Amino acid sequence: MRITTKPYSHSGPADSNWLGQQLGNSTGIQTDYWVFNFDSCYSYGYFSFAYPVDSPIPGITHNAGNTSYPVYPTGAPGIGYVVGIKDPKLGEWLSVKPPYQQVFPRPGTSAGAQSSLGFSVEMKLIATDRLKTGSHTIPSKVVATLRATDKNNQRIPRIDDVNLWLNSTVVNVKASGCTVTPGSVLQTVSLPPANTTEFSGVGSSTAQSARFSVGVDCDPDISVYATMTDATTPANTSETLSLGRGSSADGIGLKLYKSGESTPVKFGPDSSGKNNTNQWYVGKSSTGNRNITIPFQAQYVQTKPKIETGKVEALSTITFSYQ
Repeated sequence: MRITTKPYSHSGPADSNWLGQQLGNSTGIQTDYWVFNFDSCYSYGYFSFAYPVDSPIPGITHNAGNTSYPVYPTGAPGIGYVVGIKDPKLGEWLSVKPPYQQVFPRPGTSAGAQSSLGFSVEMKLIATDRLKTGSHTIPSKVVATLRATDKNNQRIPRIDDVNLWLNSTVVNVKASGCTVTPGSVLQTVSLPPANTTEFSGVGSSTAQSARFSVGVDCDPDISVYATMTDATTPANTSETLSLGRGSSADGIGLKLYKSGESTPVKFGPDSSGKNNTNQWYVGKSSTGNRNITIPFQAQYVQTKPKIETGKVEALSTITFSYQ
């Protein structure tokens, strides 16, 4: 069986698709009632299965109706695929997921001997990362193996597996976005020294602070979002930046504030994906104003009841999303 998805072209912000979202109407569907014929055999088919070939992309799923699909790589940047499958006589799609998906009889049901077994297959292209400008060829590839078995769930003599193919297609992308200004790319921010007596308990801060800013130059009409990430502890989603490996102090962290705000920034994963955890809206560019600058302020914060004096180092990154 071979499936060709509908063409897809993208013109707009590079991160305008949700990760796990279908790209446009890029669906390909095919039904074949007679993938396996047993008329000339001395046995009948009782079961059919689909075995995926690729490994799913971690952390990304596509949800449609009541079905959650693992997303597989196409080989093109930022573009994955999902496979839905079902018996042609049944209405609800099943997901082709590891290690395999039973198709007939539908899981939770039973049926008898069949003189033939077929499949309805649906494939979609899915956003897996920021789309990059260019013409991206998705190569033709086998995405799953289809199999029929007998009443004992054993291979049937002279009934070979059938490959399910995704046919080659081209995705054209003209993505708009921003460029981080040169002075913002790598910065060292120095805070004044602090004394342990200036803290009053866990959660307290000192008056010392340091200011810095990050800027981007954008194409017109880009909604810019941002996520700060704790580079030492990337899974950190709190509002406290943890100490780096070069620190000798203990019981101290850092908080980062967008200038003029009293609530500190919460950290999130290093991802430009739309709706990333703790991602916030920065602003929108226009033809007359293509530069966006974010001023920040860094402060010490006490994180433990007892503070050990020493050197304080921390590392944070900022990831922009162009929506």
